[in-house]
Amino acid sequence: MTYNSANQSTFAQDELSSTVESKNEEDFIIIWLSDYHGHNTNNSKEICSALETIINNLQSFDNADNCIDYITSLPSNINTFLIISSHQFIIPLIHQLPQIKVVYIFNMDHTNNNNNYLEHINRENVFNDKQVLLNTIKKDVKRFSKHFSTSMTFFDNRDQAITEKSIKNLSKESQYFMYMHLFIEILLHYPECAEAKSDFLSVCREHYSDNTRQIESIAKFEKEYTPDKAIQWYTRDCFLYRILNTALRRQHFDTIYKLRFIVNDLYQQLKNLYLEQSSESKNIKTAYRGQLMNKNEFEILQQIKDGLVSMNSFLSTTLDKTVALDFIAGAMAEDLVPVIFEIDLESTGSISTPFANIKSFSYLS
Repeated sequence: MTYNSANQSTFAQDELSSTVESKNEEDFIIIWLSDYHGHNTNNSKEICSALETIINNLQSFDNADNCIDYITSLPSNINTFLIISSHQFIIPLIHQLPQIKVVYIFNMDHTNNNNNYLEHINRENVFNDKQVLLNTIKKDVKRFSKHFSTSMTFFDNRDQAITEKSIKNLSKESQYFMYMHLFIEILLHYPECAEAKSDFLSVCREHYSDNTRQIESIAKFEKEYTPDKAIQWYTRDCFLYRILNTALRRQHFDTIYKLRFIVNDLYQQLKNLYLEQSSESKNIKTAYRGQLMNKNEFEILQQIKDGLVSMNSFLSTTLDKTVALDFIAGAMAEDLVPVIFEIDLESTGSISTPFANIKSFSYLS
């Protein structure tokens, strides 16, 4: 957790941006604005510890200007959950910022304050009980995580550069498609070595250095992990799923390379299951996935009809279309479009892109 005191000098904009980029290896952040005393009670420290089990990146401020500067410096695709325990006057200023997903009021003295700010927030998000607050935030984060779009890259078959045999003239989307595809192919054929596991553990420990519970999970992983438990660990709500999915979604090639150890093990376990389940899979024609897509991505997808699409992650799907529809039911976001993907497994399945029923191997089973 990072604590920002009013005594600190305000960051220069470029310094703040680089700080944000280095801290936000995940797509979610909790920001808590309170007074100095509010952050230094035992009760607050317990809350901070609990919040970090929900989202790794927790930022605390006691200065409203610094808090606003920080929020506005965040990329618009960072999902920010803001807790306000003082300085409520900022709510009308920030509640419509694209970074802000939910505003919570916690332990605020309403007796002598102008309560006009309440018209800008959901009154159900006003709390005095810390456990109710924590449960609500956990539920909201889970809801947004469920709807978070899987990153995609596109290859347009109509791209003129295809006939010219020139990569540099390809559209940006087509270039990303090729680079990502080749990069993953190289990783999957990378020779196994002890250095790969060491790189993986190092980047995880560095990322979660301030999060005691996740550090404990990493130590448990180091002690107990075996390749046949790759799927089990990936399906846990812990450091592995979060850091890997974010790196794949954001196409952070350097981080993905450092995570090659688990990428390879996940791929190998899926490939083995694909071969073991081949007789059963022959009877499965279609799988479904419900998710929200960024409007820009959706427009590109519409424009490249008959083109190629790569989903840059390990995908969870269902054989029941109703389940996929339920997954996006009630989703409301102005910049996102609910989409159902119908995946033709007869044409998709191959040893290079394996799929499998992981129900018996999931941590949730």
